[in-house]
Amino acid sequence: MKKINLTILLTILCLGLSSAQAGFYVRPTAGAVVPLSSNQNTQVSLGVTAGYQFVKIFAVEGSYSRFLENDPVPAANAYRLTGIARVPTGVFAPYASLGTGFISYDLPGSDSTYFTSLGAGVTVVKLFMFSANVGVEYLILDGADNLLEPRASIGVHF
Repeated sequence: MKKINLTILLTILCLGLSSAQAGFYVRPTAGAVVPLSSNQNTQVSLGVTAGYQFVKIFAVEGSYSRFLENDPVPAANAYRLTGIARVPTGVFAPYASLGTGFISYDLPGSDSTYFTSLGAGVTVVKLFMFSANVGVEYLILDGADNLLEPRASIGVHF
């Protein structure tokens, strides 16, 4: 009886596990923003990512992140558009990303800072409607200190 129950459980799980197919996904994100070349403090990053998976290996994401204030570093809003190349290997899909965006700090009279982002990580592919992602992005800022942003997310894949 235990073998039958285990077989049924594994069959249900395998039906729910599929390599990412075409479709939309939305994930809340949480992470940190670490300045690489100054003595500024690390900031907490909270946001949301929405993407579209075109084929198993390619997706495009748009995201918004709020960098929380950590004195003396002001709070900021970050917006980005990223291309994702995945290598599906069963349940896990390692990925590399390349994107662009800008950061707008909450300082009167401050201009937006544009950046290019390079990233890598791993996605745990869709289990029923859910997927998880852990990764890091290197933000190359135009005229400012570069940033490292490790992030994690769990979300819904439609």
